[in-house]
Amino acid sequence: MTKLAKITAVCIALMPAVAVAQDTTTDGTTEVIIPTDDELEMFRVAITDVGCTIADEETALTVETATAYDEATLDAIVQQLRVYNEIVDASEEGGITLVTGDCAV
Repeated sequence: MTKLAKITAVCIALMPAVAVAQDTTTDGTTEVIIPTDDELEMFRVAITDVGCTIADEETALTVETATAYDEATLDAIVQQLRVYNEIVDASEEGGITLVTGDCAV
């Protein structure tokens, strides 16, 4: 993944939540992505494994590699977990923190 793509993924994760993520397909139509329970759980495990916070490119790449999800799926997962109030902003400088499960404060 390129440096720009990693930075973009982290920035997307910081955007305010919307109900679902959307991705434009190659034919120009819009696909709505709704993450499955298994996808949500795999992401929870991956972010827990890096210390509950994604605040830099290295941890973002580690989570991306662990899940093997594309950018649109990761965006949908982060947005859904924001709706569930399981993710909060890590700091004013950026990043996200999981606040449930083993990461509960």
